[in-house]
Amino acid sequence: MPHDGVLEHNFLLNQHIEEARRNHLAWLDISNAFGSVPHEVILNALIAAGVDREFVALVTNIYRDSTTSVCGEELTDPIAINRRVKQGCPLSGILFNLAINQVLATVLEGRQGKAILAFADDLVLLAKSAEDPQALLDTTIDELGKLTLRVNTNKCATLHISGEVATGARESTFQVKGQALKKLGDADYYKYLGKPVGFFLMKTLRQ
Repeated sequence: MPHDGVLEHNFLLNQHIEEARRNHLAWLDISNAFGSVPHEVILNALIAAGVDREFVALVTNIYRDSTTSVCGEELTDPIAINRRVKQGCPLSGILFNLAINQVLATVLEGRQGKAILAFADDLVLLAKSAEDPQALLDTTIDELGKLTLRVNTNKCATLHISGEVATGARESTFQVKGQALKKLGDADYYKYLGKPVGFFLMKTLRQ
C-alpha cells in the first residue's frame, strides 16, 4: 500500500503518549523553513553525506551564483539568492532533509530511544525525564540556529503528562529564548501532519 510516512509518524507519536509514564512533548514550527536554508549548508550537507562528487557538482551548478530580477516598468538588476531550496524542483525535499539531518544527528547524539520525530520541517521533541525537556529544546533551537533556521514560537506547543497511569496534562512551562511556549491542557490538541494530537483525544480513544 503506498504511503508517505504521515501515518507512521502519527502512530509513533500516539504510542509515545500512550505508553510512557512521564512524557514531555514539544511541537516546533520552523519559520519559512524551505526558504531559509543557505545554499552553502545544502552543499556541505551533500558532502557530509558522502554523495557522489559528480552529483554535488550538479547541485552546485544549480544553486551557486543564483540570481533573480523583478519585472516592473523596468527589469531590476540581478538580485543574489543565497538561500532557499528551489520551489517545484523534485530535489528540493531531499536536499532540505539532508540539511536538517545535521540537526537530528546532534540532538540524538548520546540519547537513547526516540528523542525527535522529523517530517520535513515538522519537528516533535520527545522526552521522558523531568530535567531533559528544556535541555532537549535548547539543543534543538541552537542547532537550527546554525542553519539560520528559527521557530515561530506562536505556532509551537508543548504537552506534559505524567503518572503511573497518566490522568491529565500537567502544568509545565518550556521556553524558547525566554519566550514561553503554549501549554496544551486536557481538552487541547495540536494538529500534527493534518491529525489532531492531545491527551484528551488519547483518553477518549481508550474509553
